[in-house]
Amino acid sequence: MYKSRYYKTVASFFDGFSGTMIALDKLGITPDEYHAFEIDPYSSAVSRYRYPNIIRHGDARNWEVLKGKKIDLLVAGFPCQSYSVAGLQKFQDDPRDMSKVLLDALRGLAINKVLIENVASMPSEWRDYFTKIFKEIFPDIWCYELNSANDSAQQRKRLYWTNIDFDVMELMSDSGIVMNDILEDSAMSDRDKSHCLDANYFKGGNLRHY
Repeated sequence: MYKSRYYKTVASFFDGFSGTMIALDKLGITPDEYHAFEIDPYSSAVSRYRYPNIIRHGDARNWEVLKGKKIDLLVAGFPCQSYSVAGLQKFQDDPRDMSKVLLDALRGLAINKVLIENVASMPSEWRDYFTKIFKEIFPDIWCYELNSANDSAQQRKRLYWTNIDFDVMELMSDSGIVMNDILEDSAMSDRDKSHCLDANYFKGGNLRHY
């Protein structure tokens, strides 16, 4: 799975601060080309500082710039506002929805391996819809539900669709990381795992969910 020859050309949709590149770094993989699609200026600024050599294309709607390339790995954590229980749950009727853009790219590009992510809290019929569509494009793809709490101090259940071979049981095992392992400046937590830490907490959000 981790041999660099498999991942010479990587595309990261909704790239954020290039978490995919961070993961590849930790695996000792250096792609010849890393193509990022991201519009958030703050995330992009962090990425530019860390990885100035990334090839940047801005909005994911610009995906056609990759036509003609062989993409060894495409990673996409497409925005979840349309699907999450914390959002409006308008599915593809939400004007912010980017799933159609992603599906067009998956159909229009030459891609070998994919890793696609979204929230596990979406209704089962939506999960089944995406699984069906993804399988039409990549017959060897499977959907997995994993909790990032296994490898971090946060409860974060997510769906992952991928055709990459990996040890599912290894990913489902708890590494034992808790809040007190990651807090700085001698801070202490009253719980082992957080649910979410975001701007809403500082605006008076529910203390139980920090």
